[in-house]
Amino acid sequence: MKYQYIFDLHEGDEVNDYFLITAKNLREQPSGDRFLGFVVRDRTGDMGGVLWDKPEETARRFEVGDVVVVKGTIKLYKEKLQIHATSIIPLAEEQYSKEDLMLPEEKNTTYITELWTILDSIKNPWLKKLLQSIRNDKKLIEAMQNIPAAKKWHHEIRGGLLRHCYELIKLSLTVCELYPNIDRDVLIMSCLLHDIGKVHELTDNSIFVDYTDAGKLLGHLVEGAILISEKIKQIDGFPENLRLHLLHCILAHHGEYENGSPVLPKTVEAMVLHYLDNLDAQVYALTRIEQETLKKGDKWSEYINLISRQIWTKKI
Repeated sequence: MKYQYIFDLHEGDEVNDYFLITAKNLREQPSGDRFLGFVVRDRTGDMGGVLWDKPEETARRFEVGDVVVVKGTIKLYKEKLQIHATSIIPLAEEQYSKEDLMLPEEKNTTYITELWTILDSIKNPWLKKLLQSIRNDKKLIEAMQNIPAAKKWHHEIRGGLLRHCYELIKLSLTVCELYPNIDRDVLIMSCLLHDIGKVHELTDNSIFVDYTDAGKLLGHLVEGAILISEKIKQIDGFPENLRLHLLHCILAHHGEYENGSPVLPKTVEAMVLHYLDNLDAQVYALTRIEQETLKKGDKWSEYINLISRQIWTKKI
């Protein structure tokens, strides 16, 4: 039985419980001595850690995705809590409960009905055919409803991918009202399809999400373009300009080369998709961080390396 959860750990606490390993790497100190850096997670969150004693020997005992017992002390390092471990011991599957390690789940699924109602309002006959092809692919739809939108930062919950697509579509409706020159059907369809490659990029696992070989080698932008290209090939007469525009939106939605986008947005719809995608991701992530920080009774979050800042909860 698990007694200690990440969310409840504080500076100075002694740790002796099981967690899921989500990252590990051997690092060198300036002196040349090596140490083991790692990240663990349970159903309440994740935390990084270090182990100084016998790092190489310990690292050989487990792999990313394994469940381990970690013993150590919680310390504050660069404004962030971390585990200073004295030992890490792998467990067999029968020695832990998966329920303690499950990814959070999108429990409110009432939005799915509204999502399909909006999608059914698409008027372009070719996009309607493509939408029907996707809808008929039960395995694809099931994957979209189950996997997270990302491994860590935003909508990182089971069912997060489809929820993220829904939120983008809702945002796009407002943008289309303000700017009637936008091709509403292309933008809505792009919002649904922009991250569809993640069904091949990420593993579908209830306790641990990692990148597949295809995800590491190609990434979800390319995988998504391939997937939709194959669907379009099955629709005789699909207009070439529409095919190019839809694939462009998928490939350009990261917005910048340095963000992994193979091309820059070159249509209004592709640019809008990029900014809406970023808006929804950042608002979701910062809202989660704000809520987690408030639950701990703090005014400021821990320092967040990904965005190089702390988040203020607005708590007076």
